[in-house]
Amino acid sequence: MESNEFIYPALPVLLAASRREDSTPGELASSLKMNKHAVTYALRVLRDRRLVEIQSGRVRLTERGKRVCLLYTSPSPRDLSTSRMPSSA
Repeated sequence: MESNEFIYPALPVLLAASRREDSTPGELASSLKMNKHAVTYALRVLRDRRLVEIQSGRVRLTERGKRVCLLYTSPSPRDLSTSRMPSSA
């Protein structure tokens, strides 16, 4: 089983790629206000874990990458339970 410890620093790049489908690494770096080399490294990590594909200089999420984004952007069930108002009789 492979470790996910190297994926966590790359998550902002993965989430940005999900919002800006078909972007170049430079466009992602600009939208995140990150160094292009850091984004390129993050994309390499994400590609090695089959979360993104890079074709013709464009970044696309794989189905696996889309599931990871959904996991990190979905509200926690705990968040819903704290926002409920108790019923009064």
